[in-house]
Amino acid sequence: NYNILIIRIKENKNMKKIFNKFLKGLTVFFIFIIAMFFIACNDSPTINFEIENIDYMEEINTIYVGDEITLEVKFIDVLNENDLLGKIKWSTSDNSLATIDENGKLVATSDGKVIIYAEVEEVKKELEILIIKKNDFDFDVKINGDISNDFIEIQIGEELQLEAYSKDEKLEDVFWSVDNNNATIDENGKFIALKAGKTIISAEKNQVKKTIEVTINEIFDFEIKNNNLINNELILEIGEELQLVAYSKEEKLEDVIWTASNDNVKIDVNGKLIALKEGKAEVTCEKNNLRKKISIVINGPFDFEISGSGYAALGKTIELGLLYKDGYDVSFKYTFDEKYIKESNEGLIAILCGETTITITELNNNVTKTYEVLIYEISEEAISIYLETLYNNLEVSSNIDFVKKYYDSEVEFQYSSNDPKHLDENGIYNAPILTIDSELCIVYYIGEEEFVSFLPIVIKGWGTEFDVVLKYLDDQIPEETQRTLYLPTTYFYYDTVIDWYCNGSLLKDGIFAFERNDGLNYTVKLKCVIKIDGKTEEKEYDVKCIMLDSNDKMLYTFDKYVNYFNENEVSGNIEIPQYDEETGAKILFSSWNEAVLSNEGIYTIPFNDMSITAFFTVILGEFSKREVITINVKGMNLSGTWDKVETFLDRINKEEIKTQKFYLYGWEEGYQTVLTKNIGYLPFYMMEEVKTTVDIVPDGSPLKPSRKRTSTNYITLHNTGMAHPTATAKGLNEYIHTTDRIASWHFSIDDYEAYQELKLDEVGWHAGDGSTTYGMIHYSESASKWCIGGGNNNSIGIEMCVYAGCDFNMVMRNTAKVVSKLLVMYNLTPSDIRQHYDFSGKNCPQVIREAGRWTEMIELISLEYFARTQLQGVKFEFISLTPEYLDNTGKIIKNPNTSPIVKYKVIVEVDGVKKEFTYESKLLPLK
Repeated sequence: NYNILIIRIKENKNMKKIFNKFLKGLTVFFIFIIAMFFIACNDSPTINFEIENIDYMEEINTIYVGDEITLEVKFIDVLNENDLLGKIKWSTSDNSLATIDENGKLVATSDGKVIIYAEVEEVKKELEILIIKKNDFDFDVKINGDISNDFIEIQIGEELQLEAYSKDEKLEDVFWSVDNNNATIDENGKFIALKAGKTIISAEKNQVKKTIEVTINEIFDFEIKNNNLINNELILEIGEELQLVAYSKEEKLEDVIWTASNDNVKIDVNGKLIALKEGKAEVTCEKNNLRKKISIVINGPFDFEISGSGYAALGKTIELGLLYKDGYDVSFKYTFDEKYIKESNEGLIAILCGETTITITELNNNVTKTYEVLIYEISEEAISIYLETLYNNLEVSSNIDFVKKYYDSEVEFQYSSNDPKHLDENGIYNAPILTIDSELCIVYYIGEEEFVSFLPIVIKGWGTEFDVVLKYLDDQIPEETQRTLYLPTTYFYYDTVIDWYCNGSLLKDGIFAFERNDGLNYTVKLKCVIKIDGKTEEKEYDVKCIMLDSNDKMLYTFDKYVNYFNENEVSGNIEIPQYDEETGAKILFSSWNEAVLSNEGIYTIPFNDMSITAFFTVILGEFSKREVITINVKGMNLSGTWDKVETFLDRINKEEIKTQKFYLYGWEEGYQTVLTKNIGYLPFYMMEEVKTTVDIVPDGSPLKPSRKRTSTNYITLHNTGMAHPTATAKGLNEYIHTTDRIASWHFSIDDYEAYQELKLDEVGWHAGDGSTTYGMIHYSESASKWCIGGGNNNSIGIEMCVYAGCDFNMVMRNTAKVVSKLLVMYNLTPSDIRQHYDFSGKNCPQVIREAGRWTEMIELISLEYFARTQLQGVKFEFISLTPEYLDNTGKIIKNPNTSPIVKYKVIVEVDGVKKEFTYESKLLPLK
């Protein structure tokens, strides 16, 4: 049978084909089984799906409280979708807002935002839904920015912008539609009228729908015609009549409405216009809700006016204008004195200084007018004469309205007096007691060249020498006292004798004493009898005698504030009261580093933690205590070199470069007050030291003690009080080597160089505090001031030159560089800088003090000190990017008074790495 089967197979071709197909199918089947085996052995395929809402066609993001919707999962490219449907896990982010069951049925229970989660085999998707209350949502539709009506009327081609607002908030994702093809509206609410007819605009948001009916009309337009109408304006004379007609496409319109804006004109229903009054009016024509307007000007009898300042510069065109009403045909003729004026193609030219008259005639209407003009010359001589006529030897007894400019030219005047207390730069007069001979300084520019005029003036006083003395006494005699009074018995300016009486009894040597006990306060009458040059005046003062205060209360107050400073580190503004509410004690606080902590408690963060000192005083009646206290201040404490560099450069840069005018003060004749100016600078850090020449005053000289200091605790700054142009550092050095005036200091510094006159470790006589030493506190009778000790014995004295013509900005910068070097040498800080004033009460350094530049001086020293102690080895190169205003040292070389922006860059090198920084500042005008 086997052989027969074989034979049959071989012989049956159909069976062979069937067998081949069977083998091929079997092969495909095994390949499919193997593929499925490998797929099954692989990681599970990524499941991708989306959350859909089967209750709404559009994507749901907002529903109402109480709504129920069914969510489902739509699988994407997943073969076993049916197997996965039963594995969906539903949840919400907040079941208090909405719940969802295992079938995806969502119930909204409260308003708010909720996130719906669907998770299938660790694949998680989310859908955010906003649930609102049904009464919470409504909106208005605005058309072209205005709330719409339910019905509007427009023309073909007209466009509208529709917007939806809910509670003044513009809505997004509003569904806009129109009901026909008469118009279109896009998704942003832009509506365009296409055909005449009606259309309905629909706006839909959160199931709230608004509709607006729009009527689209054929395009209608018309114009108003009259032969006299030019540029939609008519110019008429009183009583003139004319006819206005409205036309549309060359066809005269009927049934138009004519109206006038006021009773200057009258117009009837047919467009007949009559001019009634001089003035202006508008006429409106209305048809089919379309309005057209024309302007009407009604002129009265012809007249003209001449405009101008009444001044003219020599050689310049005389600027004048003729003002008359439009609508007149005019022709003008000028006549003038040819001695003063000539005619040219440019107009009338002033050729001679003086007062003259120009006659102007309007020929058509025969109206003539005259114009008075003063012709002046712009020159230093002419302006000087002009100013002398105004102010030379002027007696000032009230406010002065200073002339701001020279006639109508561009020459402007700036004023100051050398007695600004009684006459300031704005001309405000504050009467002195006695008449003062003063001087008025006037600065002006012709082009870019500066000129200065000094004119003597007299500032009138109101009183006599007795009034001066009485004013002095008024300032000295208190309304109440808790201590013995040492009443003035003389006045230093005059040969004055003052006798004092208490309740009729003469007080010996002007001493008023009373016994303080626990009794009631009482008042005494103190009478002074003033004798000057044989004349006598009297005055009485009521002085209340305050009985016992407690020394314990004063000490308690003192300790309370000192303990606060001892226990707290200052890292922000602090409150320093002038009066203690608890005890009634008076508090005086004077910081010696106002660049970090001002007398008012204003804090400026320093580069590093530091200690500053302050003079702290508490006074309660006759009891008082004063000490120099130490205050710890929090700094930036930067660690990285580049951080230090950037902070350093930020401190150098100023948002605004300040300018000012100020005075130098000297004792030399003619140089007691010298007006100077700071046109601005930036404190660029120059790597070079100040050139210093050592020329020591010989030992044994009577100008110095010739002994060494026991300690160095301060650097003391002075201004020389010598303003003559020869009082440079070199001149001051020559002075100290040739004078017999007993005074000596360590350094003289000007804007170019420095001279050293004492050895660094020896004592100088410069501070006016005698033999006082560091840590002492003493009372200066001459200055009526408590002072610290150690100015002579424990400090290095520096004289800053103030000679006329010096660049005082550079004097300050050179001083800062020298002082910073000394601070490092003696292990001091910028908080150890003192003024001559601190040791003796003398108004020195006067220039810096009067100009208000002491904090600026400390800031300059602090910058130099930081560079020396924190930026060793760092190289700086400053390059001006606006060299027309600023040079490479930070000096402003030109200030145009137009507030330009000055720019510069800094190239910094640290350990071979270079970086470049760019800065800019606004240069303030010099006022």
